[in-house]
Amino acid sequence: MDSKRIEQTFSEVSKAAGWAVDKRISLAVTNIYVASGQSFNATTHKEAVETIQKKEGWTSPLRSHLLHVAAAFMVVKKEDVESSLKLVNQNQQALNDSGFWKTSYTYLAALLMKNPEEAEQARTLYEEMKKYHKFLTSNEDIPYAALLGSREGLLEKRAATMNMYYRDLHEQGFTMGNNLQWLSQIMTFESADYNPEMVGKVLAIQQFFKDENIKIAYTQYPTVGFLAVTGVGGNVLSEIVSNTRELENHKIFRWYKDMAFSTAVQLTMADHIEDQDVANVTFSTSLETLMQAQQAAMMVSINAAIISTTST
Repeated sequence: MDSKRIEQTFSEVSKAAGWAVDKRISLAVTNIYVASGQSFNATTHKEAVETIQKKEGWTSPLRSHLLHVAAAFMVVKKEDVESSLKLVNQNQQALNDSGFWKTSYTYLAALLMKNPEEAEQARTLYEEMKKYHKFLTSNEDIPYAALLGSREGLLEKRAATMNMYYRDLHEQGFTMGNNLQWLSQIMTFESADYNPEMVGKVLAIQQFFKDENIKIAYTQYPTVGFLAVTGVGGNVLSEIVSNTRELENHKIFRWYKDMAFSTAVQLTMADHIEDQDVANVTFSTSLETLMQAQQAAMMVSINAAIISTTST
C-alpha cells in the first residue's frame, strides 16, 4: 500500500470536487481510483461529472450526493461515460419496473449491475430475504440483492443461507441489525450453500484483529465478510493491521479513523488481487465487483451520516 499515493490522490480529488463536497466523499472517491490501480486525472473526472450533470435531471441522486462516486465508477471502467450512464439508467429503470421505488439505493445497485436483466433476480432475492427479516430488509439491501442475485445458485437457498449465517453469528456475539445482515449476505458470495467453515472464518478473522487491538466496529461487519470470502491468510491480515495503523497516523484520517480500517482492507486486497495468477482472472473480477459493493455500502453510511449531521 502506497500511503503517499493515497495522500496525493486525496488532495487532487478534494481540489477537483470542491470545498462543498464532504471530505468523506472525497476519501471514498480516492479509494475507488487507488484500488483500481488508476491514477486520478482531474480533467477526465470533471468531464465525467459534467456529463452526468448535463444528462441527469435535477432530482437524480447521480447529480447530487452520488455525483463524484458515480463519476469515479464510470471512469475506472475505462468505457465511454455517456454509454455507462445510459446503462446505469437502464438498470435503474429495470429495478423500478421490477417493483423497487426509485431511491439512492437503486442507483447504487444500478452502478453495480451488468445489465437490466439482473433486476428481476435482484427483486426475487430481495423478496426471499424479506421472508426471514421482514422489517430489517429495506432499501439499503438493494445493492447487495442486485450483486448477489446474479450469482450462481438458487435464490431461495441463498436467502435461507443468509439467515442461517445471521443467526449463527448472532449466537456468537455479533450485534443484530443491518450490518450483520449485510455481512451474512456477503458470506454467500461464493456459494448459495451453507458452509459452517465460512462462519469459522469470520470468527477467526474477528479474533485475529481483536488480538492485534484492532476493534471491529459494528459498521465494519461487511468488511469482515469480504475478507472471509477471499480466504486471506495470516500474512495478509497482518499487512492489513500494519496498513490500518499507518493510515490512522495520517492527517487525512485524523477525524475519520473508522475509515482507516476499511480503506486498508480495500487497498491491501486490491494489491493482492492484482498479483493473482492470470488463470484466476474470473474470480479476481468477481472480487473487484465485491469491493465495489463495499464502496457502495460505504457511500450509504457516509450519506446517512451527512444527512444526520446537517439536520441537527
